[in-house]
Amino acid sequence: MARSIPTIREVAAAAGVSVGLVSLAYHHPQRVKASSRARILEAARRLGYRPNVAASLLRSRAPQANQLTRQVNIVFLTAEQDTRTRTGITLYQDGAATRCAELGYGFERIDLAQASPGRDLGRTLHARGVAGLVLGPVYRPELLRGFRWELFAAVKCGGYEGLPPLHQAHTSVFQAVRLACHRLHAAGCRRIAAALLRHDPPIEDDDRRLGAYTATLASLGLEALPPFLGRRMDPDAFHAWFDRHRPDGLIDFALTTGSWLKRRGLRMPQDLRYVTLTHAGNETAGWSECCGDFEAVGRAAVEWCDQLLRHRSFGLPEEPHLMFLPPRWVARASCPDTAGIASSDSHLPRRSRSK
Repeated sequence: MARSIPTIREVAAAAGVSVGLVSLAYHHPQRVKASSRARILEAARRLGYRPNVAASLLRSRAPQANQLTRQVNIVFLTAEQDTRTRTGITLYQDGAATRCAELGYGFERIDLAQASPGRDLGRTLHARGVAGLVLGPVYRPELLRGFRWELFAAVKCGGYEGLPPLHQAHTSVFQAVRLACHRLHAAGCRRIAAALLRHDPPIEDDDRRLGAYTATLASLGLEALPPFLGRRMDPDAFHAWFDRHRPDGLIDFALTTGSWLKRRGLRMPQDLRYVTLTHAGNETAGWSECCGDFEAVGRAAVEWCDQLLRHRSFGLPEEPHLMFLPPRWVARASCPDTAGIASSDSHLPRRSRSK
């Protein structure tokens, strides 16, 4: 005899909670205590329960609901620029895929460099039952020229620019620099400097990083040393800047300066405490990092896309919003954790949104 499909009521009964709390655990997890959500997800796993997104969207009378297939899909669109972007893209994708599975969506990644042109791609995805899009870094916006945004609910991950205005889930680079300053200060640094690569053309995150550096050191009662702001990383210019200011703590945006300083013979943390704002990836380098939690951003983008679908919000938004998520701190040898340091970043909010 075929096994019946488990229902949300059965999950609620198994977890000892209400049906409403089960729904909240899936669609608004931030409103449910971690212990309750863990119990609900474990009960769902034991029963083999998976939310029926198509039925839910039909109940919400979402546009095009009568055209949706039994499996509603969210697609992750991206186009790698080079190997340096690959780690971040993979982590965005992993977070998005995990959250899609929890919410009952099908998931697929499409590399735009190998897909049909923008207009044809939009029609193809729509015909296949794709309702939502999560965009990873797309450094070639021409790949989406003519794309039919009006057919989809879409959210992008990260702070890259060049696409049409979309809602965006992004790590707060202001908070990342602020937290790095606090960590270095708690570790005893009093001459904290920053090597902040400037993009060409400039992007908003460049100003956020610089503003965070200046404001945080002022709040700590420290002098803000003139930052290194090269548009390209010039080792001779960097070493001249470093020798002129002699910092005892360095916040770096590009990883390159850490390699230069190691080749120069500086020991970390004995001669210099060092924090990178970029995902180091290679733990053997021993570099502490304060960077984006890319998996959390991918998950948040899917949650936002889910809400857009449920509120029948398709196409380019009239007022795009930006969701800031807190950075991820990884302590390694270049700036190890110090006793009592937790209080220095306890002020950081979990999430914030702005227009």
